[in-house]
Amino acid sequence: MSLSSDLEALFKNPPAAEDAVIQKWTDAMTNYTPGVTPPSTAGTGAVNAFKAALTGFSQANQAATDLENAFKAWAAALALGMITGTITGSTPPSGQVTFSSLFSNPIANATTRASDIAGKVNTWVATGVTTTAAGAGPPWAPPP
Repeated sequence: MSLSSDLEALFKNPPAAEDAVIQKWTDAMTNYTPGVTPPSTAGTGAVNAFKAALTGFSQANQAATDLENAFKAWAAALALGMITGTITGSTPPSGQVTFSSLFSNPIANATTRASDIAGKVNTWVATGVTTTAAGAGPPWAPPP
């Protein structure tokens, strides 16, 4: 499954309880994380950091900010696990994913919303960089 399809399933049938919604987002990131390159040995820790950052997620007007913070926590943890072999440094994606424009309107179409969010995440992930002893290393890349 892709991030887009996992989110589409969530948006089409959202659970009522906050902890269940958080778990669905966490499941989506559990599926997404192994496809990010360079590979990271910290995938589980990154997903756990993502989940922890979503506490209080359902509070009014907090969803976009909480998700942005969760993605920042995920990337920071993931970066640490990329420092292996020839990679001597890894810098997480810069800035925020910026979900606010997507969440300012009600969900009209679950498929479109999921695709838009996945596209923003993929574009943001691609701004992560690595370094090697020789200089620039491979950039981060979202799953194919």
